[in-house]
Amino acid sequence: MTKDEIERGLHEYLGVDTVVWLPYGMAGDVGPVATDGHVDGVATYLEPGRIALLVPDDPNDEDHDFGEANLAALGDAVDAHGRPIEVERLVGADGRNAYANCYIANGIVVAPMTGAETDERGVAQLGKLFPDREVIGVPAATIAFGGGGPHCITQQVPA
Repeated sequence: MTKDEIERGLHEYLGVDTVVWLPYGMAGDVGPVATDGHVDGVATYLEPGRIALLVPDDPNDEDHDFGEANLAALGDAVDAHGRPIEVERLVGADGRNAYANCYIANGIVVAPMTGAETDERGVAQLGKLFPDREVIGVPAATIAFGGGGPHCITQQVPA
């Protein structure tokens, strides 16, 4: 499908007014068991007009340049009400998982833990972004092997 066809489908079936395209998924999300860039690998909604985005601050992180490009793409983007989109930066994890790929439920956030040195910092960031929820880390290797994270396997529908 073309971008126009996708946007038209989102409008017709879901009532979406505005679509914002990010140029990249995760750098490591390629190959036979990957998703080739699902947005839930790099971004999660915090509230209307506000998202958390994978933008590793370490220039050696393979997702650093992709994150900066996604951040730049959001620079002029607005939400359905014309508001600029506020972006909270998230650290990277292990190249196959990102803390953005979390499951947000009543009272909790389930976050992928990879054993990376950034796990503690990722959980802390999510805790600040969701102060009314407990952040629970879960081992993510098995889920990532299938090409996803906690958000990918839950697909919640917000109220």
